[in-house]
Amino acid sequence: METLQAIADLIESALTSMGICVGGVWGYFLFRRYRKTSLRAELDLELTNALIPRSKRLLHVALRIINRGNVLLRVCYAEVRVRQVVPIPKDLLTRLEENIDPIPVGATELAWPKIVGREWDSNIGAVEIEPGESDLLHADFVIEDDISVIELYAFVRNPHKAQQDIGWTKTRLHTFTFGGKDERRKGKEQSV
Repeated sequence: METLQAIADLIESALTSMGICVGGVWGYFLFRRYRKTSLRAELDLELTNALIPRSKRLLHVALRIINRGNVLLRVCYAEVRVRQVVPIPKDLLTRLEENIDPIPVGATELAWPKIVGREWDSNIGAVEIEPGESDLLHADFVIEDDISVIELYAFVRNPHKAQQDIGWTKTRLHTFTFGGKDERRKGKEQSV
């Protein structure tokens, strides 16, 4: 009887061990399949601005990086660009006046000219964002005050795919409430 009990205990232990191993392997594959170790981020752009002397406009851009993943997000490279939309650059205006599609073949967006840009890289110091948290990168820009519409573009490189230069982007158009020199003369916008 003791021999049968010992065999039963041995079989039970073997089945329990095998079950734990199968469960562990199954859990690992599910974890990998649903990419629980992948980095996921969401970007947002916040803009404040003010007219300053010498017909200039000060822009303050805050790039919010939100870690939507389950692992630490180490930001090693990010950039923000300010592009001019209105007044429309002459080459694009000419194409529009001639009823020619200003978007090049194979492209999906207009390539507005870059006015200024800022970059953050790991040489300055990496930003680390815990899962479910966010952080801000701040940048100031000075542009001409006769530009009434800009496009803000942000890019944050995925450190796991840095060799392919893959990451997350955010683009936002902004129209200034009071634009240009004519509005300033009318006193509708305060200078700083």
